[in-house]
Amino acid sequence: MALIKCPECGKEISDKSSACIHCGYPINETFEKQNAVSSIVSSVDGQKQSEVEKYVLLGDDLRIAEKYQDALDRYTKAANLGSAYAQLWIGNFYSRGLGVEQNQSEAAKWYQKAAEQGNVDALVNLALLYKNGTGVEKNIDKAIEMDLQAIQMGSALAAGNLGSLYEFASGEHQSYPLARKYYEVAISLGTTEYAVYNNLALIYADGKGTAVDYAKAETYYVRAIELGSKQAKQNYAVFANNRGVAYADGKGVAKDYAKAEAYYLKAIKYGNQQARSNYDALKKSMATTQSTATSSSKPSGVNGKVIGIIVAIILILVCWFIGTTSDNSDKTNTRTCAWCNGTGYNGNGAQSPEEYVFKKTPCTHCGGDGKY
Repeated sequence: MALIKCPECGKEISDKSSACIHCGYPINETFEKQNAVSSIVSSVDGQKQSEVEKYVLLGDDLRIAEKYQDALDRYTKAANLGSAYAQLWIGNFYSRGLGVEQNQSEAAKWYQKAAEQGNVDALVNLALLYKNGTGVEKNIDKAIEMDLQAIQMGSALAAGNLGSLYEFASGEHQSYPLARKYYEVAISLGTTEYAVYNNLALIYADGKGTAVDYAKAETYYVRAIELGSKQAKQNYAVFANNRGVAYADGKGVAKDYAKAEAYYLKAIKYGNQQARSNYDALKKSMATTQSTATSSSKPSGVNGKVIGIIVAIILILVCWFIGTTSDNSDKTNTRTCAWCNGTGYNGNGAQSPEEYVFKKTPCTHCGGDGKY
């Protein structure tokens, strides 16, 4: 922490204070503005910097207070001393008609002066005038050249504008691949322009100049919505409904009712009425499928009786087959006793002359062991 003097009352205060404890003068705000002004007056000769700083600060305060004519007067004085920042704002005033009659030609003149001193915002604004032929003769090549210069200086806005130029231009300048390239450059430079994300999402969703990539499209739609794009909400709702249909019908993807349902709900969230109808139809279809599956797993009363009769018949046939097989087996193994020849005579007297059938067991008539 260090002690500094309040610019208002001159008393010492901490440099960390948000306001002077003696007079209440806003300190942080003042020093932030002073830091900004230090870059603003960088295009001005050292001897003139303090004077330019005074006019610029007054001009900013008056502009914020919407006293545009007074602000224009201060900016003009700073601009005549060589301030590119002031020249930029004079151009803005003429372009928007703030405190003066709107005049795009005059705006272009002041933007040109500021751009020649390396003011990137003036360069971007001037490129737009050349792109649209506003206040200057239309010159797409010149607009592209200026945007490229601004991009080299780190302007995300210029990159987004150049992407838009290539996407929506007609004739030889139209190029979806270049549009995609500069939209992505804008994102890499930290753009917060939701139009960049929305336009890029459409390019990936429709496969314009590149392979279709639904994942990227969805990511960019969501970001555009986060940045406040109403158009992105509408576009995403249509996109989500279409993805829901694809998963519900298995078009281009494996059929997946859960994913279809999830996409329909996303579309419904942003007001897509077709998605509501599709969602209701999907839920009915899912309920019918589940009911059919349950019914098919349980036999009906009539079918159950028929199945029971068939099972009973099969069991009877099986038993009959086993019994028949057993009888045949017995007959195959049937023999007459080799000792008594079925007479039962064993030397102690004759028994009834019946044939004895056995399976390798002793004869009950004579006690023979059945061996030959």
